[in-house]
Amino acid sequence: GDAQGAVDSDDDEEVVEKVDIHDDLKREVTFYNMALEAAAEGRRKCSRAKIPFSRPEAFFAEMIKTDDHMALVKDRLIFENKKMDAVSMRKSNKEQKLRSKE
Repeated sequence: GDAQGAVDSDDDEEVVEKVDIHDDLKREVTFYNMALEAAAEGRRKCSRAKIPFSRPEAFFAEMIKTDDHMALVKDRLIFENKKMDAVSMRKSNKEQKLRSKE
């Protein structure tokens, strides 16, 4: 399927960059960034229209994704970061070995 789409707003049209839908990390980061930008835009529009948007202190909302699912996502992100750190460390160690042989 085509992973590219467009997000329509009242003011302009923004094109979203292509993301490999099978790359869990990039897909979740893209969802996060899109949601963050949409929330910021919503706050700006509410502020301009003088519509209050803060929730009451004792407000509880039902989550769309379960805590178990989000724990899996978090574990995956941690795993991906550890994997990148390990590769970086191996690369650094290899460079140090090469320098010490000189």
